[in-house]
Amino acid sequence: MAGMEEAKQFQAAQEAVMGEMEKTLVRPRLKQSFICQAQCCDQKTDSAGLQQCLVQCQTGVHRTQQVMQSHLQAFQQRVQNCMQRCQDRAQESLPRDPSDADIRKAEDSMGHCVGSCAKEYRSKLGKLKNDIAADV
Repeated sequence: MAGMEEAKQFQAAQEAVMGEMEKTLVRPRLKQSFICQAQCCDQKTDSAGLQQCLVQCQTGVHRTQQVMQSHLQAFQQRVQNCMQRCQDRAQESLPRDPSDADIRKAEDSMGHCVGSCAKEYRSKLGKLKNDIAADV
């Protein structure tokens, strides 16, 4: 189907960006959190103080994950909206009693449209990455 290659490339590029973001943003904060928690164990003598310290150490990681998830969900929603428009256009292009040729033509048109969405949003992955990095 037309557009499938673009969709695969988009998926691979998105996974690569998210993997890079995890390595450069989440893991360093996770490491800091673990070091902080180890220090809590050394420094706090009472259970309540220890618990509060442990929780406080995790706030940076949670915030980073929340920012990433929020941006990614919004981005994926825009991608899905684009692809939904493709499906809507394909359905609207069909006559009341479509022939096999009409259906193939609509499917081909939809495939090209989906490919265009994938290509468009693949080009926006850099901005997504920058926006996430700016917000964490």
